[in-house]
Amino acid sequence: MSLTRYALQNLAAQLIGTPQELADEIGRLIATMPTTPPSSASEVEQRRAIRSQREQHEQISIIRHRLARDYGALRGWTWSESTFGPAVLSRRGVHGARDHSGQWPGGGIADHNYFYRANRRAAALVTHPYDVDQAKMEAWATEHRLKVSFPTDYPSWWYPGRTSIVVYEPGD
Repeated sequence: MSLTRYALQNLAAQLIGTPQELADEIGRLIATMPTTPPSSASEVEQRRAIRSQREQHEQISIIRHRLARDYGALRGWTWSESTFGPAVLSRRGVHGARDHSGQWPGGGIADHNYFYRANRRAAALVTHPYDVDQAKMEAWATEHRLKVSFPTDYPSWWYPGRTSIVVYEPGD
């Protein structure tokens, strides 16, 4: 059973700890994620392992929800489930109905994306790449009329210790 957005919000609001402590808990949960037993294991053992994996995934989702929400709140942004492309962000748009410029590319530019809005308008994309090539990201951001920053004051909530936070915002 997966958690509803309402359940995630309620459970995330109950979490206690600093952002770093919560990120460390994500890292611990990922590191201790049980593997599915081999097919030769009993059906009961397989179900138990699957249930344990599901519970840990839900715990990770709850913590990520809290960290993502809090990160945006610190900056006056609201975490949004609706996505937008780079062109919409560069003009602080509401949506991209006529925007055919594509979505966020992978290849080290954006990975594990979280979208933020301020007053319904696109405010930022927070992404969590595994490898950060600042020069490549800065060149790409400039080409798309965006600015990019590499905050170190808040932990990545995707895979702490393996991913970093990179923030794209409208350029000036």
